[in-house]
Amino acid sequence: MRAEDWFTFIAMLVCASVLKWAVWRATRLPERIYRSRSMLWALITSRRMPIIVLGVSAVPIALVWNQTVWSGFETPAPRVIVCSVVGFIAWTDSAYAPNYYFGRLHLLDRSVVVLLALGVVVHPVFLPAFVLASVTISRQFTHPDAMGQSWSDRRILYDFVTMGTAYIFVRGFTPASESVLLTGLIAVVAAAYFYSGLAKVRLSPYPCAWVFHNRSHRLVFSSRCYGWLWWLSDDALVRVAATLRPLNVPLQLVTLVLELGVVFLLADERVMVGLLAGLIAMHVGIFAVSGICFWKWITLDILLATTLLLWPHDMYGVSGVAAMALAVVSARIWSEPPLLGWYDTNFVNLFRLESVEADGSVREIGRTSMVPYDLPVGQSRFFYLLDQPVLVGTYGALTRVDVDQFSLTRHIEQSEGRPDRIEELKRDFGVNPSRPDVAARFERFIREYFIARRSMPRPWLFSTPVHLFSRVRGDKADPANVQHVRVRAIEYFHDDKGIRVVSDQIVLDIVI
Repeated sequence: MRAEDWFTFIAMLVCASVLKWAVWRATRLPERIYRSRSMLWALITSRRMPIIVLGVSAVPIALVWNQTVWSGFETPAPRVIVCSVVGFIAWTDSAYAPNYYFGRLHLLDRSVVVLLALGVVVHPVFLPAFVLASVTISRQFTHPDAMGQSWSDRRILYDFVTMGTAYIFVRGFTPASESVLLTGLIAVVAAAYFYSGLAKVRLSPYPCAWVFHNRSHRLVFSSRCYGWLWWLSDDALVRVAATLRPLNVPLQLVTLVLELGVVFLLADERVMVGLLAGLIAMHVGIFAVSGICFWKWITLDILLATTLLLWPHDMYGVSGVAAMALAVVSARIWSEPPLLGWYDTNFVNLFRLESVEADGSVREIGRTSMVPYDLPVGQSRFFYLLDQPVLVGTYGALTRVDVDQFSLTRHIEQSEGRPDRIEELKRDFGVNPSRPDVAARFERFIREYFIARRSMPRPWLFSTPVHLFSRVRGDKADPANVQHVRVRAIEYFHDDKGIRVVSDQIVLDIVI
């Protein structure tokens, strides 16, 4: 990156910070907005109209400064990257399954997102309006709060196009090379990975403790509890875990080096390709053992690597590394990078939804069939239904910063899964998350969701892939025919010999 581009780069980060605040504040909408026929129309006619004006104010900028057209760039790289990501977002936000909770298809809003995406392909001036519309649509899944929707897998896409929008604003006022835009887009990816690595360091009593003391092979057993690796027999599962166990330290060391090493993405073209290829391989490995598929992150990595190889730029070197460092340090201001760090434990607690049939038989309701709420159902974080302390989170992960994770992981391992020892650990280290008010909203969600599935269309065939893959044990219930839902809380303990049940209780019984 040239010296004269530094002012533009810093201005772009500042503008991205303002846009982040404006867009996400404007789309913090009450539930009634999403129950209307068009959530975008409800937003436009609400008190947040000034934010809408801000979002589309790039139109006169494009008319006055002709350099904002795609043809004004030196290479096709910016158009290819930005339009590809816009296409993925448009696919996600237009082809999602009907929202059975709100009982609306929102066909007009889906169409608007597609039209705005096509507009971005023609001219970047449509990017601000696209960002606002797509974030508005995706924010519907923050309701109800009982579902605890996670953004860790897709927030990076919205941050990506927000950075592109910031560049459009800045380019309208100051000369800016396309290397500034590409540096900003790469910074979005770098920040997401860097803070995931930083989270692993922060969880440890000393910087490299996670590398040497975490036991990531336990994820094989934990993911089996959640419905992944169903094709393996119990003996084969034990053998896979035994094979991975000696690889814990080297694999975790490589993971940490890759995630923290993204600061050097722009050190050299070969370094950039090597780091992105390593991160893609990391995601593939995680998917293989856990069913967690960061396909959106993989897509961005492949897109950046291939595009920058096809159209080389001059942003590499010391100035590129300095730009990455500045962007990463300030990332919590202009972005919301996820903190993906945890200790893998031997203990798993999850919630299973079951359908009680008319003949008394019980069938599991598949997590992936609960679209478009498959992610929160798959993560199974409904601990507020329990009036008892909880030790760990999804997949048996320990992420709490209020306890010594290293020691608690050891205590769980030494408990050998004995119910009395587990209860003692809960009393000493657990947190009671009981929330009767949230539990009531969860029950309302379940009832309204399954009532709507009886009459509304089935999920679309062209929806995007899920983030968490799993499969039910035995016969799968048809969500459209569910009459009675039972929520079961199950606790597992696993070691090198296999998985066993610690406790199994019914915590909620809902008549649909």
